[in-house]
Amino acid sequence: MTSNIASRSSQPAAGGASLAEAPSATKTNQCTAYHAADRRMVGPSLKEMAGRYSADELTTVLAKKVRQGGSGVWGAVPAPAMAGVDSQSVSQLASWISTYK
Repeated sequence: MTSNIASRSSQPAAGGASLAEAPSATKTNQCTAYHAADRRMVGPSLKEMAGRYSADELTTVLAKKVRQGGSGVWGAVPAPAMAGVDSQSVSQLASWISTYK
């Protein structure tokens, strides 16, 4: 499955860093198969997440959601648990997502 994030371009979406600047965890864990920069796909857009949470909150929320999975916050579709994603990767993801404010 190919990514639709940032319109499949290395150019930044409005208000966000480019896909080329994405942490490696986005590629190794297929984040962009579920999340686009500015529209909902399976999960919320990066812009929606950045708008709801501060950068610090994103780190906490992502750590829990990424590792444990879950549903109900953004809709009924469950997010799969990705227990192998380390703390540094979660922190990098949160910092990158926060650029979409």
